[in-house]
Amino acid sequence: GYTVLVRPAPIAPEEIRNANVRGRAVKSGCCGLRELIKLEGLTMVQYHRVLLLDMDTLMLGPVDELYDMSVDIVFSQNGHRTESLQGGFILFRPSLVHYNGILEVMRKGDYRYDGTAWEGSRIGHNYGGETIQGIVPFYYRIKVGEGSYFIAEPCVYDNMGDTDECRAKPLAEVRLVHFTVCQKPWYCLFSRKANTCAAAQTAWWDLRGVIEDSLKTQREPICKSKFAYKHIQMPGQDPTLYEGVQKGCQARPEGCVKFK
Repeated sequence: GYTVLVRPAPIAPEEIRNANVRGRAVKSGCCGLRELIKLEGLTMVQYHRVLLLDMDTLMLGPVDELYDMSVDIVFSQNGHRTESLQGGFILFRPSLVHYNGILEVMRKGDYRYDGTAWEGSRIGHNYGGETIQGIVPFYYRIKVGEGSYFIAEPCVYDNMGDTDECRAKPLAEVRLVHFTVCQKPWYCLFSRKANTCAAAQTAWWDLRGVIEDSLKTQREPICKSKFAYKHIQMPGQDPTLYEGVQKGCQARPEGCVKFK
């Protein structure tokens, strides 16, 4: 089973002492300061490790070897290695010391827009750099130091299909797919090329089919018509859950800008 934990963002904008950073951090990356909710994984000290995954990821194999590493954090970068950290995959060793340490760096707000980013370290000058995708790698690489972190191979552990190398990676060698550049299967934008993206989208639909089989419902064929996704009819599920998103997209000739 599972337990749902509802946590607020661990820091409010007014706590950031640098006004310039305060104004930009709330709009940084996908989610502004809300993405710092991922830091709540550090507070779960009852666990040996906490693996944080974005909702648009698909686990294809175990990552036990990463759990066994004697480091405080394992993370990945994007395929081009231009992001200091890619926020879809983070493996923490829980620690309240590091949780509070990262938040104090955030409150201080010494992020520089001359390209040197966090405290002039040149770490975090990238998308989402003012929050998770910059502050976390800065903290572990600079504040904690060597031996505290391990950067995992992105094409294996956070494959977004954003490089030729990642798109050519055999799916059998991929542990985690992150549907970003490889489009989300429920957007019905199926990859036209026979590559890792297409294989991953097919794997997602295969897994959906297993769920449908368990519910004794008919399998929905792979959706290839833009934004025409039909959700699984789960027992007891409110049928209006997906209507707003799907009808909203279909009502616009250009689709949803967010989904492009």
